[in-house]
Amino acid sequence: MNTSEFDYNLPKELIAQKPIEPRELSRMLVVDRSTRKFTEARARDIITLLKPGDVLVRNVSRVFNARLRGWKKVEEARDRKGGGDCEVLVTKFLHEIPGGEVSLPRSQWEVLIKPGKKFHEGDDIYFGNLNVDSFGGGVSATVMKKHEDGVVEVQFNVEKQFVFDLCEAFGEVPVPPYVEKVPDNLEDYQNVYARELGSAAAPTAGFHFSENLLALCESHGIQFADVVLDVGIGTFRPMKGDAVEEHEMHAERVSIDQENIEKILQAHVNGNRVIAVGTTTVRVLEGVYQKMGALVPYEGDVNLFIKPGFEFKVIDGLMTNFHLPKSTLLVLVSAFGGQELIKMAYDFAVKEKYRFYSFGDAMLIL
Repeated sequence: MNTSEFDYNLPKELIAQKPIEPRELSRMLVVDRSTRKFTEARARDIITLLKPGDVLVRNVSRVFNARLRGWKKVEEARDRKGGGDCEVLVTKFLHEIPGGEVSLPRSQWEVLIKPGKKFHEGDDIYFGNLNVDSFGGGVSATVMKKHEDGVVEVQFNVEKQFVFDLCEAFGEVPVPPYVEKVPDNLEDYQNVYARELGSAAAPTAGFHFSENLLALCESHGIQFADVVLDVGIGTFRPMKGDAVEEHEMHAERVSIDQENIEKILQAHVNGNRVIAVGTTTVRVLEGVYQKMGALVPYEGDVNLFIKPGFEFKVIDGLMTNFHLPKSTLLVLVSAFGGQELIKMAYDFAVKEKYRFYSFGDAMLIL
C-alpha cells in the first residue's frame, strides 16, 4: 500500500489557526458508512445524532508545556541567556531511577532535540534553576542514547514530577508547526475534560466539546467512558517511506480501568454504540483488545498501527478531525470509514471549505 494513496491537496487557508468559540459550533461532516452519504452538521448536533445509552469514549490525557529551551553551559542556563542552544520536545516518560545514599531520584525520558547534531551521547543539557517545594536547584539532562530515527533518550537529574514542574515553569505550549501563533494560554490547546498530565500534543478531536455540550450529552442519556493515551511521537510522526507498511509506530503509554470497560461492554450488551472521540482513543481500545485478546484493564505501551483491512473489535463510530496528508491518523480513519469513502469525504470537505487539522472542524463516522 503506497503512502501516496493517502495524499490530498489542501489550500493553506483551510488550515485552522485557532479554535472556534464556542467550541461546539464547529462544523461537523457526518459520514454514514452504510448509505455512503454525507450530512453537514455542527458538533453540538451530536446530541441528536447519538441515542440514549450510546457511549462516547474520550482520551483524558492532559497536555503539558513540553517544549523546553536548553543550554550547553550551566551558567548561561542559570541566567537563561539568549534563546538557548537547542529546543527539547519532551515526548515520553520512560521510568524512574531510584536515588541512593549520595544521589537523588532521577528519571528517563524520550525527547526530540533540535538541532540534534549538536549533542552526542554523554553530553549534558542544562535548563536553569527550578525553585519549587521540595527542590531548589539546577535541572539538567544527560544524553544517554540517540536512535537513528531522531528519538533521543535522556536522563534528567530530577524525578518525573520535577520534570513536569520544569515544563510548567519554563516550557512552551507544544503546538504543531502549522500553527503560526502559539496560544497565550495552554487551555486553548487543551480539552475541557483533560486531567491526566502526560501528553506532548493534544488529542484534538475533543476540542469540539465545551462544558455546556458535555452537560447536554449527559442530559440526553449519552454516557462517557474515559481512557488515557499520552500523545507522543507515535501520534504525530509522519510516514516517510513509499510504502505504508514500512512505517514503524512508536509506542505510547495507555491505560484503561475496569469501571470504564464495563460502560463499554454494557453498551454493546444493550445494543448501543461505542463512539471513539479521536484516533488516540481508537488505538487504546483496539490496541488493548489486540494485545490482550479482550478488553481488560491495562496500563502500558501500545504501538498499534491501524491500516485498511484491520478488523475493528470495539468501536462502532469515530468522531475525529481532518488530518494531515500521508499521516498515520488519516490511514486509521480510512481503515475505519473505508479508503474510497474517506477520500470522497475529504474532497467534499475541501470543496466546502471546512477547517482542517488541530483547531479545525470535525468528522463523525457512523
